[in-house]
Amino acid sequence: MVDFIDIKITESAIYKQRLLMLDVVANNDWIRPIHFTGGAFGDDDYIWMKDYLQLDGMTYKLVPIQTPTDRANPFDMGRVDSELMYNKVKNWDWGNSGSDDIYHDPVNA
Repeated sequence: MVDFIDIKITESAIYKQRLLMLDVVANNDWIRPIHFTGGAFGDDDYIWMKDYLQLDGMTYKLVPIQTPTDRANPFDMGRVDSELMYNKVKNWDWGNSGSDDIYHDPVNA
């Protein structure tokens, strides 16, 4: 675990939404978890903290543990809580997909 997280902003300007996210992180004091969705891959989309993300189910959780991102594969980022992920997969609710009462398109049937 690290004592602090250095954030390196390489751009000459920062958008308001990133500034707001940085303010949330700065004032959170690890009281509540901060999660990011996995819909983007730019460094600024994760406020330059990709190396401090942990895959928890379907979201990335900000953790004070540095796990360097493989620059050759930027889609594979952060660490994985393998026990949590195993339990989620084992207990996954597939949304009643086996029921004949819901429509299954021909491709997925």
